Amino acid sequence: MGIKRGFDVVVSLVGLIILMPVFVVMAVLIGITMGGPVFFSQTRIGRYGRPFRIIKFRTMQVDEDELVITIKNDRRITSTGAFLRRYRLDELPQLWNVLTGEMSLVGPRPDVPGYADKLTGDDRQILKLRPGIHVSTQFLVGYKNHSIYDYWQKTERGVGTIDFFFSSLFKNN
Repeated sequence: MGIKRGFDVVVSLVGLIILMPVFVVMAVLIGITMGGPVFFSQTRIGRYGRPFRIIKFRTMQVDEDELVITIKNDRRITSTGAFLRRYRLDELPQLWNVLTGEMSLVGPRPDVPGYADKLTGDDRQILKLRPGIHVSTQFLVGYKNHSIYDYWQKTERGVGTIDFFFSSLFKNN
């Protein structure tokens, strides 16, 4: 297990344990204000183009004609959901995806199926990375000015992992 993966496992496990009371409060709040399921899961494309199920707290009304993506001012987002999204609390269950190795704390956001299929040439290099809960501005700048290999050297192999995580966590991207 590399440094980055070890860091992901420790932080996600500790986070899941410490945040369990918050999870319970949010589950009750979602249940009371929205009814229906507490969690939302969706197929996303992960590392090496493998599909996985991302887990989030549900922020929208259940819709029979569900759109795959959310649009700005989407009418399906509830007031409770808007609060959860504003503070990114809806993404906390993704710590489970990090713990199971499907995601990382920092990395490119996982796309829904159909988008990754359209990548060609060097753009497909992004599929070599484990998708993340949080996208660092450093990653975006690094991806535009350097190669995916440079990013991999800094994060996947462990060089700068902790700095990358904390610097991206406390910046408003």
